[in-house]
Amino acid sequence: MGEANINKGDEMWDDERVKEEIKLGRLLVILDENVYDCSRFANIHPGGRNYIEQYCGRQMHNVMYNGPHEHSFNAYQLMKDYYCGKLAKTSRYLPLQKKKDVDKMTVDNTSQQTCSSEIDWSKPVLWQVYKLGANYNQWVHTPVDKPLRLFKSDFAEFFSKTPWFVIPIFWIPVILFASFRSILTFTESTPQWSGFDVLEMFILYFIAGVVTWTILEYALHRFLFHLEPSPKYPMLVTFHFLLHGQHHKVPFDSGRLVFPPAVASILAVCYYIIIGFCLEVGKAQALFAGTVLGYVCYDLIHYYLHYGKPSFSYFKMLKVYHVKHHFEDKDRGFGISSPIWDMPFGTQLDLTNKE
Repeated sequence: MGEANINKGDEMWDDERVKEEIKLGRLLVILDENVYDCSRFANIHPGGRNYIEQYCGRQMHNVMYNGPHEHSFNAYQLMKDYYCGKLAKTSRYLPLQKKKDVDKMTVDNTSQQTCSSEIDWSKPVLWQVYKLGANYNQWVHTPVDKPLRLFKSDFAEFFSKTPWFVIPIFWIPVILFASFRSILTFTESTPQWSGFDVLEMFILYFIAGVVTWTILEYALHRFLFHLEPSPKYPMLVTFHFLLHGQHHKVPFDSGRLVFPPAVASILAVCYYIIIGFCLEVGKAQALFAGTVLGYVCYDLIHYYLHYGKPSFSYFKMLKVYHVKHHFEDKDRGFGISSPIWDMPFGTQLDLTNKE
């Protein structure tokens, strides 16, 4: 680890202090000569808390540098948030191996220090990001684990964060209402149809709506959320950070993993108006209901991939897939609930590579 690049005091830790702090409940790990407190990070570690806990009070040189995974530059950058200090030169925890020639904590550190001086995390960040200029795109995709405040107004800040359970509470009634209206419209407009015919038509357009969402999910994530704003347009930089950049900067903020209903409602109304022009009322309502269900599943899956502990192989794969998108390759892996559209468009992540 880069000794001069961790922006905290180089407090010395002897072996006794490490042992005592662990007894007090801190989850301390050692990497080379540095001590890190992973107590907070353990619950959100992609490999699970148990994996971190087995290295409590142990040197992690071998596992970090030699496997089972090659950790990305962003993973090393994130560790700075958990740095405590340095081991005493007489410590038995010091590694026997020499450090790698290339230190991932020092890569491109100049621009990171420039960005750090521009952003004051004690103040609302949203109106500061434009100052980063050409450094914004690199800064926003270098994650940190720290509290983020977007707005000065408590009212605006409250509605910028959304607990995951608000999504089904808000949107399931919308789905049920749109479905009921669709079936009722089909029944009234086509009295010659049997109940089975009505249900068949509703299900057809409802499923089409779910499929439509998968396309929207991919397109929005790739072409809007990952648009790289030009520093020539400060408001565009600010808009990008508000829309999606904040999530890549603080991916462990549980209040910023799902879309606030107030904003999503505006987009939903626009979507319904568009399909309403293209389809008959009953068909549009069924398509809308299916699309919203697809969206709800997407938002809940997204939260689960960040904070859940998947037991089914499919969700385990999705978690690895999404973690690689955040920490290794932001230009691939745009599918969240499914990688189905990444495949034909050539943006699929290779899960056989080392992480």
